[in-house]
Amino acid sequence: MFDLSIIILQYNTPKDTTKCLESLQKTWLPKKTEIIIINNGGNDANAKIPPKSYKKLNVKFLEIPNRGYPQGNNVGAKAASGKYLAFINPDIEVEKDTFKILFEYLEDNSKIGIVAPQLHYPDGIIQDNYRVFPRFVDLVIKRTNFLRKMFPQRMRRYLMWDKEPSVNEPVDWVTGAFMIVRKECFKKVGKHDEHYFLFMSDVEICQKTWANNFEVHFVGSAHAQHNETRLSGGGFTDLFRKKTLRIHLHDALKYYFRHLIKRLPKNSPSLSQVNQKERVHQARKLSATSFLHRVSGKLQRYNPVVNVFRGKVVGPFNYEQPVIFFNTGVVSVVRNQKGQFGLIKTWRHTPLSFEKQNTFPIFPDVANLGMWSLECPRGGVEKSDPSPEISIKRELNEEIGLKEKQIISITPLGKIINDTAINVQNHLCFEIVVSDDFVFKPDPTEMINEFKFYDLKEIYQLIQEKKLFCSMSQAAILQAVVREL
Repeated sequence: MFDLSIIILQYNTPKDTTKCLESLQKTWLPKKTEIIIINNGGNDANAKIPPKSYKKLNVKFLEIPNRGYPQGNNVGAKAASGKYLAFINPDIEVEKDTFKILFEYLEDNSKIGIVAPQLHYPDGIIQDNYRVFPRFVDLVIKRTNFLRKMFPQRMRRYLMWDKEPSVNEPVDWVTGAFMIVRKECFKKVGKHDEHYFLFMSDVEICQKTWANNFEVHFVGSAHAQHNETRLSGGGFTDLFRKKTLRIHLHDALKYYFRHLIKRLPKNSPSLSQVNQKERVHQARKLSATSFLHRVSGKLQRYNPVVNVFRGKVVGPFNYEQPVIFFNTGVVSVVRNQKGQFGLIKTWRHTPLSFEKQNTFPIFPDVANLGMWSLECPRGGVEKSDPSPEISIKRELNEEIGLKEKQIISITPLGKIINDTAINVQNHLCFEIVVSDDFVFKPDPTEMINEFKFYDLKEIYQLIQEKKLFCSMSQAAILQAVVREL
């Protein structure tokens, strides 16, 4: 019995398959690893792969007629005897430790049935190979540009724009370009569904995995390169011009009709996450016709790092307001070589002040509901950011004009959780030491008009005078000070 079986299904792609095998020769693999390459109806594609590309590997070749992507992978799975089955596309190139990270991740938790690494294109852009279980309307919106603009929150949820790509965590489903399935799980869910020809079998197998009490995890700490765009990529008009997109639509319709009256697994992350928010914060999705939806939708339309819900605030004043779930963010303690702390002066759209009672929700464009705030630079982790460190560098460049060459060191601090009736924020904290040649350069698109360095006594004075009231900034500076003790 093998520890790992790698199944590569190709269709007239011997060049891609050769590069894939060459990368597998350089990566860590379990000692007992087999590789099964299946020529899915191609023209002698297996024979065109040079032997030197797999001379260090245990490879066997299969030839089958093309009856679809799921059927081809099932042939490979039937021929495999590994404890884990890795289904990877021929246009994947793995890194040195890709399989090591994924293998150890599976070994550490027997409840995990499927894992997938972070995939990126050759230019470094991260792919969205993790998703929320789709509805048919999600496919239509995704394929139609004007609908994407009208329903950005729907796309934000479906494509998980708020997720930090470097974090390892459960997700609803991962795409079939690269997934490793525990053999025990594969037997229980009953292989890839051959009702589909090319698409949706990955959604189906992940849904069955959750339904059978296994979990699907995206492992952002493992990376691999995907050298092609998704076959299903394209606009709505391409549905009439591209065969692969027509197949995608056909398979999608099959999926949605089959699941029309079926419920999604209750333990899948997207459902359990919403339920958790509702229990803790009495949050409800905003009605499309509500005033709160119209206002907050405009405010958050282009914000890639938040979700907006309706929150019920109970107390001396009972009212409803948008609840901002700021899932992942970064906050930086910027210090110069003298050890002084750098604070920005920025306009915060909030009705909170020290003289007035907060009796109405946050609406940036309504009447003077705001104030100037001194605080540490911070922001959200966007989907295009490959890591939190990259996020903080981007935020600092955008907010204060800090260049990477002016950064002497970056030190991770602790996580900061801010949980109020207004928002829920989860920030990763970093201490950034900058060189003496750094000069603040304001960006006219940012609402920041000042950046100054303060020593610890001045920081304390600002807090006493209620000029540095940002709780996250205070917590971040405290961590940096305590670290020195």
